[in-house]
Amino acid sequence: MRDGGPTRSVLLAMAGAAVASLAATARASAASPITWSAPEQVLPGFVAPAFGEQPESTPEFRGVACPASTLCVAVDDKSDIVTSANPTGGAATWHTAHIPSATLSGVTCRSRTLCVAWGGSGIESSIDPAGGAGAWTRASIGHGSVDAVACPDASLCLAITGANTLFTSTDPGAGERARWKLTMSHIDASYSHELGRSIVSALACPSVKLCVAVDSAGRVIASSHPQRASAWSVADVDPRVETEPGLEASPGIPAEHGSPGLAGTPAIPPTMVDAPLTAISCPSVSFCTAVDAFGTIAYSADPGGGAGAWKLSNVHPEDLRRDTATDVSCAAVSPCVYVGSDGLSAFSPGSVRVLAGPASEPASYSTRRIDATYLDAVACAPNSICVAVDDDASVVVGTY
Repeated sequence: MRDGGPTRSVLLAMAGAAVASLAATARASAASPITWSAPEQVLPGFVAPAFGEQPESTPEFRGVACPASTLCVAVDDKSDIVTSANPTGGAATWHTAHIPSATLSGVTCRSRTLCVAWGGSGIESSIDPAGGAGAWTRASIGHGSVDAVACPDASLCLAITGANTLFTSTDPGAGERARWKLTMSHIDASYSHELGRSIVSALACPSVKLCVAVDSAGRVIASSHPQRASAWSVADVDPRVETEPGLEASPGIPAEHGSPGLAGTPAIPPTMVDAPLTAISCPSVSFCTAVDAFGTIAYSADPGGGAGAWKLSNVHPEDLRRDTATDVSCAAVSPCVYVGSDGLSAFSPGSVRVLAGPASEPASYSTRRIDATYLDAVACAPNSICVAVDDDASVVVGTY
């Protein structure tokens, strides 16, 4: 799951979640690929304004969660919560509840009876997510904007704010009565890069014994005891990348025969930037995968095992900067589905690539366009469906 900032996306689907079973996963992928529906608009689109009125823009989805094939919950930038108990049943099965709060930027669901959405400095929670606006209640954290939330258990949710401050709640379903406890001031306290403090962009907790966050400096921040302030460790997983080549020093031209000559120039080092990890999904404690803003997939069978436990696979190695993966969701069993903004990509907006496994070579990818616009977020329910949402208030449902 990722943060809920605006994205423009290309959908990448990967069959396979466990590093140890790549060959078996590849065979399963070939036998039963994901079948995608046509996009269906589930929210009102653009309406031409009357004379003198400001136009209303189309709502854009910012996040989606599917704890089961019988419940998907999506949020948009207009503070709408859109739910369906039958996501494969078409647009008529999606119902909208407007929440009078700050713009919603993400949603996570521990189960059908606990979903948490966030936006601004507050959290909306519900134990009956499809029960309409009245079933959602807001709790304010009040320490900056909430950037990421994960709930490993019905009695434990974690939230990270823009200051990388960690809050926990042991009664997240209590709505406005939920108590959010300041657990750690900065989970990235060891970070001192010259470009400034990093920002946590996503959080996944497959168990109360494992939570894993990723940040804008390409680091994984993990804990096997997430409620303990001292139990979080930091690993530099994704190296910095070169965005502009450097220039060699020029010796110049000496002055002679009345010519003033030309002064030499010093060498210019290449422009290096952090590779921000933008999203992470952990279907189990023994597998996590994350994606960065330069099209690289990171994956590990031991997510809390430090930098050496993580491997990288380039989505588009001939030009690392062309595919920008920004979201990922893995079902409990394969597949994993990756979403990314295309930038200058040679791949069409809304296309999908099926991978044989997280360590696959690019030659094993296949591409198929499934949407005419950009996909913004994705969620996969165990053993059944994946749902992608786009910036035209539409959903695309994949079955496998």
